[in-house]
Amino acid sequence: MPKISKIVGDLDLLKHESWKKLSPKHKDCIKGILQEVETNKSNANFLVKFDTASEKVCAKYGIGSEVINKFIDNIILESIKE
Repeated sequence: MPKISKIVGDLDLLKHESWKKLSPKHKDCIKGILQEVETNKSNANFLVKFDTASEKVCAKYGIGSEVINKFIDNIILESIKE
């Protein structure tokens, strides 16, 4: 399984329309969430770590978590279509 830092580095290479439509602020927020999850050394599962990181980083950037959740839904749908 690839490290999240590898995924974060590859995000800018995404050709998904959903990623391209995001503002730089939103892209930085998503990268921040993934980096926060990777550095979280707790025994919590990935989803708990992701939710915790999402709340923290979204607040830092002043972005509603619903925007990030919608982005994730869109990326999944685009990936299914490929």
